[in-house]
Amino acid sequence: MVQKLIIDDIAHSNGLYATSPKLKVIFSIISLFVVLVFNSPSICILMAISMIFLTIFKAKVPKGIYFKLLSIPVLFGIFSLIFMTVLLGSDVWFSLDVGTISIPLYADGFSLGYHALFRMFAGVTCTLFLALTTPFTQLLTVLKELKIPESVIEITMLVYRYIFILIDEALLIEHAQKTRFGYSGFKNTYKSLGTLAGVMLVRSLDKGDNLYTTMCSRGYNGNIYHFGEEQPVQKTQIFGIFLFEGIIISLGLLPSLIL
Repeated sequence: MVQKLIIDDIAHSNGLYATSPKLKVIFSIISLFVVLVFNSPSICILMAISMIFLTIFKAKVPKGIYFKLLSIPVLFGIFSLIFMTVLLGSDVWFSLDVGTISIPLYADGFSLGYHALFRMFAGVTCTLFLALTTPFTQLLTVLKELKIPESVIEITMLVYRYIFILIDEALLIEHAQKTRFGYSGFKNTYKSLGTLAGVMLVRSLDKGDNLYTTMCSRGYNGNIYHFGEEQPVQKTQIFGIFLFEGIIISLGLLPSLIL
């Protein structure tokens, strides 16, 4: 649970913790909407720079942890760009000769790939801003204020909690298998993976039964109550969000309007 604890610790101790969670949710969703609707790399770059600045310098999230979290989806986007350039399209940009093999690179595939890369990059920065500045319990409070069904909120909370517990269980079992040379060969690896999957299924069912029994013994009647102070959003704050988004859109579209 190290990664989860790091994210939770940052969400509870960042510089924007006291800011209304509803405001942060609105800001992140609108920013993400702008990135997805306007298919402009310049808008995506400006949005990503703004989100990185807010997350690192305003929320004071450690740079090392932030860029480590950001690097994984960025690498995935770069690989997607490469595969799209090689596999998608009909207009050959140029060919790359590797020995006796000629690999065609498509211009339309590259265009599609780098647009997807920039949108993904900006979208991830918007998501990380919300995840690293808003504790999960506050997000549940926002969902409750939005009249999301209680059953959906309860399932979300339990899944969020127990997915990391089950990951810990899997890592412990895997470590025990490695100490007994369970992954020493191809055959042993598949056998150990099958055993791990079977044990995890049984463990998850047992933990679910134990959780329900524990909750019933403490007065569970079908509802889990969430305690959180409601922080109203001011009209000036909403105006500030739309002003920010308008500036990003204007600056992003300015080069295309000039040309």
